Amino acid sequence: MGFHSATLAAARATPVAIRADSSSNPKASGQGRLDSNRIRGKGVVSHGVPSSSSLSTKRSSLLPLRGDSARVPRPAALRLRVVAESAPAEGAGNPAGGGSKHPRDVIPAAAKADGVSIVAGATAVAEAPAALQPPTVAGSVPGVGAAAAPDAVRLVPRVEEREGYWVLKEEFRTSLNPAEKIKIAKDPMTLLAEGGKALRELALKTMQEVDASKEAKDDIDSRFKWLGLFHRRKQQYGRFMMRLRLPNGITTSEQTRFLADVISRYGDEGVADITTRQNWQIRGVTLQDTPDIIEGLKKVNLRFIQSGMDNARNVVGNPLAGIDPLEIIDTRPFCQAIDDVITGNGDGNTALSNLPRKWNASVVGSHDLFEHPHINDLAFMPALRRTSGGGSGEEGELGFEMHVGGFFSSKRCEEAIPMDAWVPAQPADVAAASRAVLEAFRDLGSRSNRQKTRMMYLIEDLGMEVFRAEVEKRMPNGHLPRVSSTLHHSSNGNGSTTSTTATPANPITHSLIDPSWTRRSYLGVHPQKQPGLVFVGLHVPVGRVHPSTLYELARLAEEYGSGEVRLTVEQNVIIPNVPVGRVGELLKEPLLEGAQGRWRRGEGKGGGEGWRQRRRRGRLEGVEFGGMS
Repeated sequence: MGFHSATLAAARATPVAIRADSSSNPKASGQGRLDSNRIRGKGVVSHGVPSSSSLSTKRSSLLPLRGDSARVPRPAALRLRVVAESAPAEGAGNPAGGGSKHPRDVIPAAAKADGVSIVAGATAVAEAPAALQPPTVAGSVPGVGAAAAPDAVRLVPRVEEREGYWVLKEEFRTSLNPAEKIKIAKDPMTLLAEGGKALRELALKTMQEVDASKEAKDDIDSRFKWLGLFHRRKQQYGRFMMRLRLPNGITTSEQTRFLADVISRYGDEGVADITTRQNWQIRGVTLQDTPDIIEGLKKVNLRFIQSGMDNARNVVGNPLAGIDPLEIIDTRPFCQAIDDVITGNGDGNTALSNLPRKWNASVVGSHDLFEHPHINDLAFMPALRRTSGGGSGEEGELGFEMHVGGFFSSKRCEEAIPMDAWVPAQPADVAAASRAVLEAFRDLGSRSNRQKTRMMYLIEDLGMEVFRAEVEKRMPNGHLPRVSSTLHHSSNGNGSTTSTTATPANPITHSLIDPSWTRRSYLGVHPQKQPGLVFVGLHVPVGRVHPSTLYELARLAEEYGSGEVRLTVEQNVIIPNVPVGRVGELLKEPLLEGAQGRWRRGEGKGGGEGWRQRRRRGRLEGVEFGGMS
């Protein structure tokens, strides 16, 4: 068990230089140009607001793999959305075995006939034939907002509150998918009613007794997912995977040690996985242990409620939040505020526990887009809003533009699109906007064909302007500022009021994301904004760790850092707040050295079984140490 470093010898031989110079800044070093050869497609639909937006590339070059530096498309002056089929990105899996299908019906006929290939850059739209440019509606996001206005019946909420739970109205209970029928039969959140009485009663049953009752079987196979518990009926009958909630992906040594305690009791079945949403999942859990595990999670302040099925998933933020010398904004308080709203401060929130489908949110904190905002249902993108009509410098109120509708699946992949909405950089405002979007999705989203129930389908059904209006009326004050709105201000001190209208050359709000930025690697040793401290990025093979490794991660974070273990969406680990003078000691720890040779010789866990076989089975033990940069 250990960490592999391809450059460990060099790291020891070379003193660690702890300073932020131009070489660590892609912008200063002249790096970070978009690689236009990686973006291909036929036909283009403009979905942009000139102030920011981003370049959609579908699967091609959408997701950076692991922690390595990768060129990632950044916001351009105008948004291009490539809707023709493109080659999948390296490493992009397709569980269904089929290729990604794209909505060809939104490609103008002229584009199909013309066969124009849009490569990259804002000028591509301007130079394209006029026939390729879809008509727009005043005040709308081009392309999406131009949909025909729905009738009044379509905007009637489909759910209502009954005895503390939100249920689907009788008139909308036709053509439902099986998941909706299970929710109607019994609200999953009742499992925690009366102090979890129903859960404790289920835990006393044998699996044979559970299978003899349809209600009990539906409880553990479906409704348990609202508690983060997933029964692996086909793979591991009687065993559960349990998913937590870690806003911004941050956990403590105490919490990490508790998770190691839990999985260590289950032998070979007990493992922990880092998820693609900066989260922990623990495996091997038995039904009888679930009440005690839940109580233990509460004691160490770990959340689990509403982490599966038709709920908002873990809120993703910058893994370097608060420690990155080049960050734009610290995402931690915003992720926490969103999670507090979603889960009722961890106790459960029945008002947001009956969504049409799962829902993902992220808060972006740096130019690197470590959070993968493109594939989130709601992404908060840092943006500055001018507070006066003059000037174009970095002055104004810090906040976020809202992008909505992104998702990534085996059937369809869509990038989040601008909503023409801005919120101040205040946790309460960000949380309120998140709740408004969730309530609009809850009230109006389709609940029939489960393959078409993600939020983007609702946006396409209503049109962006109508969807935006539905979100706005659910805001606490009924108002959601526009990115493109008119800015009013007083001039000359005489009380007269003038106005400035946003234009591409003079936006009221502009993105703070640098479109020319090259994504940095967080693997290895890097200086923090705090003098004398570094963070150490560790690559975890396939994101899986066994109890012994989990214990060691907790110890290393506690002994060398501040006790924090941070997770990333590439399923890796970051140990922050390590004093410069202790880096050498940390690199000599057994967990960080010698692993590669043992894997190759088959001397690791599993006896004579070779490392290739163990990797196939997802049991490769240890963590690789990323190179210095």
